[in-house]
Formats: sequence, structure tokens, C-alpha cells
Amino acid sequence: MGIEVEYIAKSNVVYVTGSDFIDFKQFPAFRKKMTSVVAVASPGLKILSDYRSAHVDVNFSEMYQCASVLKQLASRLGRVKEALIVTGKLGYGTARMYSSMMTDSNVEIELFRRYEDAKTWLEITTDKPDYDDSNTTFILRPSQSI
Repeated sequence: MGIEVEYIAKSNVVYVTGSDFIDFKQFPAFRKKMTSVVAVASPGLKILSDYRSAHVDVNFSEMYQCASVLKQLASRLGRVKEALIVTGKLGYGTARMYSSMMTDSNVEIELFRRYEDAKTWLEITTDKPDYDDSNTTFILRPSQSI
């Protein structure tokens, strides 16, 4: 289905959930969603990106473009921490390549295979809220535009 972005202002956390097949054609919409988050987020943003249920198909050049945009967005917020949750050797290798593109930036990325380990590293003590939770600032589902 794509990439869903949910921002919780109270905890200054973005939950990114990827599902099914994701390719570079979905990137412009994702970039718009993250730009909307940055417009309302506080410094020290934490991003919990869960791609365990996704198959990501991007080449090196496309991955570099994604990394460049995150660096630009993050430069507005000071230090940003992102935990990437992936499965499989290919997913992990692709995520390692992506994280290496963040050197010399204010984005700190760590890779995880388990959701709980990612939450611990980000120092998130609560679970992702239900969609009707009053703490949710906004939710952008794959089919929604900004």
C-alpha cells in the first residue's frame, strides 16, 4: 500500500510505516508528508521507521536523493534520530547503505530488526497510539495527499 506517516506532537515522534511494494515513484508524496511534519515538529525529532512489511525497490541514485532530502529537512530541526526497522539480509543491507549516506549530517540513524529495540534506542516509552488517539497531530495515509 505504500508509506504511512503519523506525527505525535506530544512526544515529538514520527511513526513511518511501510507496507507492500515501495518504489521511488512514491517518494514525492512521502517527501511532502515529511515536509509537513517538519513544519510543525520540535527540535530533537525522533523517527521510528518500520519497513518490516515492505519490499523497497530503489537504486543507489534514488536512495541518495531520499537521503539528501532528509538531511535538508532535518537541518531545520537540529539533531534528528531515526530508527529503521527492517528484516532480511537484503533489507538490512539496503538500510545500511542508506544510513551510510547520513554521515556528516545531523541525522543519527540506527538499524534494528526488532520494534522494541528501536523504541528503546529512541527512548520512546509508549506504543504507537491508535488512530483515534487524541494525541495524534495528523495521520497521512498512502492514499492521502497534502
